[in-house]
Amino acid sequence: PYTWPSTLTFFTLNGFISRCSPFPVLGYQPLRRLIEHFYEPFRLYNDMKHRLVEPGVAIDVYVCGWPCQSFSMAGLRQGFNDSRGQLIEEVITFLDQHVPSAFILENVPNLVRSFPEHFRVILGTLAAVANQAYEVHWDIMNTAQHGGVPQARNRVYIVGLRKAKRRTPFVFPRPYPPSYVMALDDILDPWMGETKTWRSTPRP
Repeated sequence: PYTWPSTLTFFTLNGFISRCSPFPVLGYQPLRRLIEHFYEPFRLYNDMKHRLVEPGVAIDVYVCGWPCQSFSMAGLRQGFNDSRGQLIEEVITFLDQHVPSAFILENVPNLVRSFPEHFRVILGTLAAVANQAYEVHWDIMNTAQHGGVPQARNRVYIVGLRKAKRRTPFVFPRPYPPSYVMALDDILDPWMGETKTWRSTPRP
């Protein structure tokens, strides 16, 4: 029978992973309640800098969207001078210690555009992890075009694959055809008259 991969996820709120074991996140109570409601996390951590993942635990896929405020056009753009931007160091340390089969990292595209030297350092450090164990790829993709979700968000994705476990050449997914991309109206139930309450019955 098919076995779900062991997935370790940090800060990821996109919802594209349906089963995470464990699922560490920031210790923000409303967020914790949201995750516990929609997922069945094996474990929740309050702080990724103080997590304990036992040595020898096999992790197939490591997923992390570390804080973007340090690089975003909407933030102060302090880069590595911001403690949140420095959390990529925790990611790299974890990868070096546990060497999962693959990793997926995500952040805002302004990391590439306005912080090219930061981005070069990140890519170079990831490529050197665990004695150059990983083949590293990156691309900027739109979540609506490549994920089919009703939200247009450009993000830079960094994918690392263990060279020893790679079976086929890696390529990023092609964009979905426009007819496949959903709009928000496609997933929301219609209004029920002037009461403006959502219909609770499922769509046919």
